[in-house]
Amino acid sequence: MDFDFIRYANSIFQKKQIKLYLIDDCEDIWEQTFSNIHFQSTQYIKEMVNYQGHYFNEKFHDIIEQSVVIFSNNAPIAIWPLTISKTDTNSAYQFNSHGGAILPPLFVKTYPLRASNRLMHSLYKLLLEFGAKNFFGTPLFSDIFTGTIGVNEWYAQVIAESKECITNYVQYIHIEKGMEFINLNIRKAYKPLISDAQKRFETTFVTADNSEDFFIYKNLHAEVSGRKTRGENTWKTQQNMIKNNRGFCVLISYKSEFSGAAFFLESADEASYFSGAYRKNKVSESLGHLALYSAINYALKKNIKWFRLGKLRINQEKKISDIDFFKNGFASHVITENQIGIIQE
Repeated sequence: MDFDFIRYANSIFQKKQIKLYLIDDCEDIWEQTFSNIHFQSTQYIKEMVNYQGHYFNEKFHDIIEQSVVIFSNNAPIAIWPLTISKTDTNSAYQFNSHGGAILPPLFVKTYPLRASNRLMHSLYKLLLEFGAKNFFGTPLFSDIFTGTIGVNEWYAQVIAESKECITNYVQYIHIEKGMEFINLNIRKAYKPLISDAQKRFETTFVTADNSEDFFIYKNLHAEVSGRKTRGENTWKTQQNMIKNNRGFCVLISYKSEFSGAAFFLESADEASYFSGAYRKNKVSESLGHLALYSAINYALKKNIKWFRLGKLRINQEKKISDIDFFKNGFASHVITENQIGIIQE
C-alpha cells in the first residue's frame, strides 16, 4: 500500500514553514538534532530506529518507515520515530514507534516551548486524520521518560480523548547521584554475589576502539540461544551502535574463556540495558549481576545521568518475572510510562 504520511503532513504544513524529512534522507541531521534535544533518550538513537526497522521487517507482514526530522524555517527542530505497520494479513495498518505505542517527537533545547506544544498538537491531529482516512487501527500513544518526573505535553494532549490507559512501570537508576547512592539502592543480597564474581571473573568492554570484538557477544548469544534469533542486519546495526559510541558490550571471561556478555545502549544522558547471554553452566555464578554492575560503573565514569534497566511487568510468566525482579535489585526509581488509546469516530 502507498501510505505516505510525510507527504500528507508536508502538504498541510506548507504555509507554516514546517517540513518533515524521512530519516533515510538525512541520517546525519538526525544525529545532529539528537545531540541538541533536552534529554537524549536511547529510544531515539538513530541506530536504534534502524535496528527496529530491520527487526520488525522480519516479524511484521508489512512495515513502512516514517521516522522523520522535523524542520522549521529550514532548521531542524525535532526528531520523531514513527512507522506504519501491519502485523499480519488479517490485521489493519496502524501507526507505531518501534513496533509499539507512538512515541512523542523530541525537540531541540532552543525551540520555544509554546511552539513545540502547538506543533505536537497539530501532529497528533494529523495522525488521527490520516489514520481515519485510511481505516487504520486504533492508535496507542505513549509517554516516555525524559529526565524529569511528570506528564509531558504529548501525553497531556491526548488524555481528554482517551478511551483506555495502560500503565507501564520502568526501572531506572539515577547514576548521576554517584556510586554511594548506587550502592545504597542495590539489593543487600546482591552485594556479596557481585564482590565474589569480581574476584573470580575478568570483565572487558567492547567500545568504538575495539568494535570488531562485537563478534564475541554475537557468537555467545547464538550459542546460548541454540538458534539464530534474528537477521544479520540487526547484528550489523548493533555493531554500528558501538562504532558510533551509541552502544557498548560487557564481556566476562574465566581463564581466557568467555562465559557471558551483555549489550547496552548509551547517549550523553541515558544508558539502557539491551540484552545478555551467559553460558548455561555459569548462570549460577552471578554473571548477570557482574555484567550489570560493570555497565553501571562504565556509564558513571562517562557522566551519564540515568540508567534504564527495563520494565517492571505485572502478572507475567515466571521467566519474565524473575528477570524483572533481578533488575529491580539495582533500581533506585520505578517510573511510569503510560500508554493511551484514542477514541476515533
